[in-house]
Amino acid sequence: MIHLNVIHRSGSPRLRRKPRSPTPRPTRIHIGRLTRNVNRDHLMEIFAVYGTVKSVDLPMYDIRVNASLNRGYGYIDFEKPEDAENAMKHMDGGQIDGQEITAAPVLIPRQVPPRRRSPLPPMPIRRGPPPRWRSPPRYNIGYGLKKLQLIALLSDEEEEFEL
Repeated sequence: MIHLNVIHRSGSPRLRRKPRSPTPRPTRIHIGRLTRNVNRDHLMEIFAVYGTVKSVDLPMYDIRVNASLNRGYGYIDFEKPEDAENAMKHMDGGQIDGQEITAAPVLIPRQVPPRRRSPLPPMPIRRGPPPRWRSPPRYNIGYGLKKLQLIALLSDEEEEFEL
């Protein structure tokens, strides 16, 4: 693969990104809105018309509840992407057991390599006093004296208090 140097506005050369590879075509499809009495064999029989079916995954409810009821959706794996596309084209909006169903591709998330980070510079050594979390309480002496004088006047007008 050849990388070309390109000069950007900043004047620094950077490598041009590689073109993306084409998106892989899915071979797995999601079948939704199934009635509860559809089973794995029904799906295998219906979708085998469109191509070779590798597997059918039909999640069921917990055994303690009722093992014979599916959860209303399933997944079908085909051998070839063309078969999956053909099945989706014909069955999305089609009917199984009198119920209109959905058929959609299952997209596999692509693996993104983690970005390399440059090591962080060492933290500078902090010198000086430690941070103060609380400031000491402040006393306003003038406010206290006025309050005491007012209390003294109100409680006993005959006596005078001297401070």
